[in-house]
Amino acid sequence: MAIDKSLLDLYSKGKEDPTFFVENVVGMTKLWSKQSQIMKSVRDNSRTAVRSCNGAGKTFTTANTCAWFLTCHPNSVIVSTAPTARQVQQLLWQEINSIHRNSKYPLGGKCLNVSWTLGAKWFAVGLSTDDPNRFQGFHAEHILGVIDEGAGVEPPIWEGMDAILTSHGSRLLVIGNPTEPSGRFFDAFSSPLYKKIHISAFDTPNFTDNGITLESIKNGTWNLAGAPGIVYPALITPQWVSERLTEWGEDSPAFQSRVMGNFPLLGSDTMIPLGWVLRAKERELKYESKDRVTMAVDVARFGDDESVIGIRKGNSVTRIEILTNIDVYTLSKACRRLADEEKPEFIKVDAVGIGAGVADILRAWGYKAIDFVAQERAFSADKFINKRTESWYNLREKFRKNEINIAPDEVMVGQLSALKYKFDGAGRYQLESKEEAKKRGLNSPDRADVLAMLFESDDDFSSFVVNDSINAGMKTDTVEYLLHNLMKNEEEEIKWHTMKL
Repeated sequence: MAIDKSLLDLYSKGKEDPTFFVENVVGMTKLWSKQSQIMKSVRDNSRTAVRSCNGAGKTFTTANTCAWFLTCHPNSVIVSTAPTARQVQQLLWQEINSIHRNSKYPLGGKCLNVSWTLGAKWFAVGLSTDDPNRFQGFHAEHILGVIDEGAGVEPPIWEGMDAILTSHGSRLLVIGNPTEPSGRFFDAFSSPLYKKIHISAFDTPNFTDNGITLESIKNGTWNLAGAPGIVYPALITPQWVSERLTEWGEDSPAFQSRVMGNFPLLGSDTMIPLGWVLRAKERELKYESKDRVTMAVDVARFGDDESVIGIRKGNSVTRIEILTNIDVYTLSKACRRLADEEKPEFIKVDAVGIGAGVADILRAWGYKAIDFVAQERAFSADKFINKRTESWYNLREKFRKNEINIAPDEVMVGQLSALKYKFDGAGRYQLESKEEAKKRGLNSPDRADVLAMLFESDDDFSSFVVNDSINAGMKTDTVEYLLHNLMKNEEEEIKWHTMKL
């Protein structure tokens, strides 16, 4: 890389001080304390492990570390990896490209999608692979290995990365959310080989500069003096943490990992581990035109709960709609609109309590509505205490086998990873009830329940499909009353409590 002589002193100082490099050579921003600590650790230590909350600027820091290492160490090599191609290309390498393009002083070379070349033996590359052999052949005196979102990277890839870090000047940076209390990323934080860095939301400048603590979030005093000054808009905010505390609860795996930056203390009683859910969130929503389309509806019973409608295509959850504070008829109309757009083979409805009304209305309109009753007998009654427990276990297996893809939804992530199970006297699985979960400070897992209904065993669907006629168990006068009002008030909201049922 050809550098103007007048810049040599600038780059020389930048090599010794990575913070100076970012702030004066790249010139994009002023680093805050933990970002500077990470870069200096890579300078001083052969291995650095960082566990961090969401929104702490991990990707930005890692990208700047790569830019500093490559440009300040002639004939150096950088090899980065992450669990998925999207994480390699759209996160870390998109940030690296932005730094190269917008740097205050030219960084040189040719920066492409997942590569940056300064010379024949002077380059950086991003690899998305499950083949550790692809790491062979990378050698240099100064070589930096980067494992982004380390909790999701499989052990053979760690081993492939280890194999290239043999030189005196080699460095390894592993960074990510602490989502799984096992595996190589988890082990790094008890290994003497690593310099360990921990970042919680309360270490980030939007909290430290405003004096906001976990206690002030918990007691609601964090914003009594008005909205806090957001120093770094792109970083995690007090408002987001406050909302997650309300939705997830302080002890939930999602809050501990994504807010506190701690590995969740998952016991053997957690139904769906957080790490499995986050892997599903990173996968592409793939399906084929021939795949079955199904729909499920969880009907809110209380004012604080949500009515949720979900669409599944193949193994992907392609659509989730959330409705609050609406009556049964309005919810039924929303279901009809979505069903007409998506053309599901059938609609599964949580038919306990007022949910039965939604199912009956949809059947009256000619849709194939299936009653899902959580407390009914399970198909495998010797193994599960009820149908809800069985459906959640089936959902767990989908996540474990990587056979489910979901869109990013922080509320759903928290709900899926929060529920526990136990065994009854007969040795059957028993999922924690909504009432038990609420005693632990958790909200009703309405979005997660919809997924459990959508991914209930495919083999059992056909036995539940109800024909177009009204449920024979429904009283004739009730049906006539209901249909009369539906036809007469097609565009009006009908309050369920006003129906004399």
